[in-house]
Amino acid sequence: MLPLIKKGDVRAFQELYERHWSVMSDTIFRITKTSSDTQDIIQEIFISIWRRREVIEIKGPVIAYLLRAAKNLSLRFVEQNISKGNFLETLTHFTQEIPPSQLSELEIDELERTINLAIEELPSKMREVFLLSRIENLPYKEIAERLSIAETTVKKQVSNALKLIRKNIQSNDNDLIVFYALLFFSKNI
Repeated sequence: MLPLIKKGDVRAFQELYERHWSVMSDTIFRITKTSSDTQDIIQEIFISIWRRREVIEIKGPVIAYLLRAAKNLSLRFVEQNISKGNFLETLTHFTQEIPPSQLSELEIDELERTINLAIEELPSKMREVFLLSRIENLPYKEIAERLSIAETTVKKQVSNALKLIRKNIQSNDNDLIVFYALLFFSKNI
């Protein structure tokens, strides 16, 4: 089917959509909790595939690729749209829906250790800025005033810290840890 899609075969593309949209929808809805966001994410995935059809390389089963894309875009959506006020509610709701075999206390403990280790490995000034921003929830402006640095420096330090932490966490190749980290470290400014 993919070779046909690469050649621009619309019917093959429609077949791909018809075969997999339902399973993708279930995966996305479990994360986003809204039908409209679920539909938007599915649409975004398939638009991306169609636009990149001539160059896209999918290794392994197509459904695995589609579910990975669904999961990643859903998590990115949550990261970009979650507010401080509903963070704990969303996190609690999500963890209650995960079957116990997928989320054990040991995994949660490992998550906390991984996050703490990643934070500890940050350069000292970056760690200080990051903790003020993410743990104490101070606005960038207040951090800048407190540390006598420019607000743009604060923004850059937090951005770089997040990149380093995510890189460290993702190197563990544990999607659950990445999910929690994205939730924990997202902050609407």
